[in-house]
Amino acid sequence: MSAESAGNVTEEQLGATLSCLLAACCEAEAGYEVAARQVSDPVLRTFLGTRAAERRRFAAELGLLRADLGAPEQPPSRRSRPPGWVAEHDRSGLSDRMLLEQCDRGETISRKAYESALREVPLFVMPLRVRTIVQRQYAALLASHAELQTTVWRQ
Repeated sequence: MSAESAGNVTEEQLGATLSCLLAACCEAEAGYEVAARQVSDPVLRTFLGTRAAERRRFAAELGLLRADLGAPEQPPSRRSRPPGWVAEHDRSGLSDRMLLEQCDRGETISRKAYESALREVPLFVMPLRVRTIVQRQYAALLASHAELQTTVWRQ
């Protein structure tokens, strides 16, 4: 991809944006996995496990896009979770509702990561393939977050 084919965005900027989104997806996947292991309700366990799998797919797609750009492979660390995604040992003894609230806060962090990344490299300057995937992921994340919030309030 040349800088001209993507407006003013450089490959480096696009790579950094994809890295940010990849890190957010990996953190969300880990957070959902922890919550799924700790909830007592089997329906919630399935719900949270599905969210973790969705974020794993998102991360895989973003990783492939980064590789296509020729960016060096640097898997994000799961050791340093952003605020909102609380480590497993910090969740022991929490009620299902409290775990869902933790996931809601974490999902807000993920949504903000996408919004921040899209401000840095707006969709209209991304190559079509990247734009399509990022738009689809962002829309799915918004729908998932809305569903999570509804689930929190049913508890």
